[in-house]
Amino acid sequence: MRRPEHPSTGGSNDDRGSDANRHVNKAMRRRLGRSAQLGSLATWQRYTLFQLPGIAVVCALATLGAYWFSLPAWMIPTAVAVWVVKDVLLYPALKTAYEGAKPVGQESMVGLVGTATEDLCPRGQVRIGPELWRAESSTTVPAGHAVRVTGSDGMTMLVEPEKPDGDQGR
Repeated sequence: MRRPEHPSTGGSNDDRGSDANRHVNKAMRRRLGRSAQLGSLATWQRYTLFQLPGIAVVCALATLGAYWFSLPAWMIPTAVAVWVVKDVLLYPALKTAYEGAKPVGQESMVGLVGTATEDLCPRGQVRIGPELWRAESSTTVPAGHAVRVTGSDGMTMLVEPEKPDGDQGR
C-alpha cells in the first residue's frame, strides 16, 4: 500500500527527514574516511597498545621469579624479548581483528559506479554490479548513462552522473 503524497513537499511521507539522513550519512562517511586514512600504522599502534599489559605482566613475573627463585638476571630481559617476539609473529594473523571499522551495507557502495537502467528524473533504477537499486539524483540522468553513488537514504541510492575522464578538473 502506497503512502499518500506529503502536501507540503510534493513527495511521499518517506521523504520527510531525508535531509537529516543525508547529513548523518555524510558525517559517517567522513568519520570512516579518517579511520581508513590511518591505515596499517593505526592498526599496529592499536595492536601494540593491547599488548602492553601482557608485557608488563611478563616483566613483573620474571622479576618476581628472579627474586623468589634466585634465577639469573638475564632471564628477565629474555622472557620479555620472547614475549615481544611472540607478539610480532602473531601480528599478521591478528591484524584484521585490530583494524578500524569499515563501511558495510549501502555505505560500502559509496563511490561505486553503476548504470541508470531507466531515466532518473529524479528517481528511477540503477544497476550497480549485478544488483538493481532504487536511485535518486539531483539532476536528470538518461537511461544507460553512468552514475556514481554518493550516499544512501534508506534503501535508495543517492547518485550523480559520472563525468567523463576529460571533465574531472572542470
